[in-house]
Amino acid sequence: MAKTTVNLTDTVTNWVTKTNQISGVIGDLVNLNTTIDSDIVGAINELKTKTDLLDSADITTTARSAFQVLDAGGDGGLVYDSATGNITYTGPSADSVRSHISGGHGIDFAAGNLSVDSSVIRGLVSVTDAGGSGSLAYNNSTGVFTYTGPGAVANPATITSSQTFTPGTSDDQYVRVNTTSGDITLNIAKGSLNVGQSVVVDKITGGNNLTINWNTSGTSQGISLGNSVDLAVGFYNGTAFSFVETVKS
Repeated sequence: MAKTTVNLTDTVTNWVTKTNQISGVIGDLVNLNTTIDSDIVGAINELKTKTDLLDSADITTTARSAFQVLDAGGDGGLVYDSATGNITYTGPSADSVRSHISGGHGIDFAAGNLSVDSSVIRGLVSVTDAGGSGSLAYNNSTGVFTYTGPGAVANPATITSSQTFTPGTSDDQYVRVNTTSGDITLNIAKGSLNVGQSVVVDKITGGNNLTINWNTSGTSQGISLGNSVDLAVGFYNGTAFSFVETVKS
């Protein structure tokens, strides 16, 4: 587009026309999007100053100042240096981690070391023996479990004289008898036997007679065993020894 030039020789009409053309090209100064709206040169210079930032360190500073970091809490930390543009993360310290851990139930946590009080741990364990043949026991002072098979508890020492044998536990019973010193009468009481449990009488040695009375509910089922008997067994049915068997040599 050619320049509009006003000449002194122009008619008044041409002056008006050309002046309006120049005004239209310049535009309305109040609509300039700068802080200077009084003259075009000042507005252009202001825009140039801002444009010059693209080629200076000022744009870096401006960009860095536009950022910020918010550390919302918790272990560790995050910080931002707007002067350098560096974001620094610091992880949780050992003390911070340990502060979230606590001991209990025999476990102690201090200075990052775990230690266990075995006596407390042993005390947290228990055993319930629900009955039946055999038994299971637990010693919380030593931490030892002890299993005893059927018939392995409440066994008396070898019997060498006449007496009454009363089972002390609800287990199958095994009784040893030695008749070397003379004839022996052995009374078998039901004691704490349960239904289906048994008492075995084993004549281990001796040349004299053995008599066994299977006692239940105040009555006796007397069985006289000669000196040739090796073994006798009685099964308890809840009321009496309902089945008795002997083995002779």
